[in-house]
Amino acid sequence: MSVVFYPEMGIDIVAPLMAIKKVNRIYTLGPVPVKRFDKQPLDKTMAYISKLMEFGDTRFDVRNEDNEIVEFFPDVGTTMKSYNFKTTKMWLSQYRQHDQSIVNLSYYYGARTTDPKLPFTEKIDYVVHKDFDFNETLLKNIKPLLKPTTMLVATVEALENFWKVPADVLNELEAIDIYDINKDQDTDLYSVNINDYLQKK
Repeated sequence: MSVVFYPEMGIDIVAPLMAIKKVNRIYTLGPVPVKRFDKQPLDKTMAYISKLMEFGDTRFDVRNEDNEIVEFFPDVGTTMKSYNFKTTKMWLSQYRQHDQSIVNLSYYYGARTTDPKLPFTEKIDYVVHKDFDFNETLLKNIKPLLKPTTMLVATVEALENFWKVPADVLNELEAIDIYDINKDQDTDLYSVNINDYLQKK
């Protein structure tokens, strides 16, 4: 079972669960999406994620090469636990998917990517880099938590601009089958071993 770190995930629980097999735990940091949920953004964020986990969502209107609307989360499930630990500013939710696997989400809404240390110490199997700015503090903090096999799941833009993955390597990568859409779409994600590119940072 895989441990995933997706900083500043917001409500995008789709990406890690569709991109990575056998996810057991997802760690994420705040902030919660205040612009989307202007009143009670924390409660509404967690409620929205639970809704996604329980009922799925097709409202993204992402289409595949055959112009068919892609359905998200064919294996949705049930919210088992949902607690707000106000002292540590962490919302813990547990979901059981229909295949009986358990997904634990630790949402550290009070933490930021610029904090001097991360609020967890568990080793990471996957790091997701999508729609946020990876900074040097975060890079320093994740290094002790990486395994030799830790994979980076990221957009082409992140791989090119921050991780400096060479063009010849990028051209050989295959899109992860999340949305079943073509390689030119901005939503495509690709995977490389993060340790291969940490040495360049």
